[in-house]
Amino acid sequence: MTKNRKRRSLEQIVKALQEREAMLAAGKSSAEVYQALPISILDCRAATRALCR
Repeated sequence: MTKNRKRRSLEQIVKALQEREAMLAAGKSSAEVYQALPISILDCRAATRALCR
């Protein structure tokens, strides 16, 4: 049995990363931020690494 993963577009990932930065700047905790975002912590980290190269 395979697990279907939802592929997100670059625009969706960038938007989520911008939302993450805004929430963190507003003083929310990391747990609150990642629960509110539509992508996982690992997706955020991977996207940040890929975009910063």
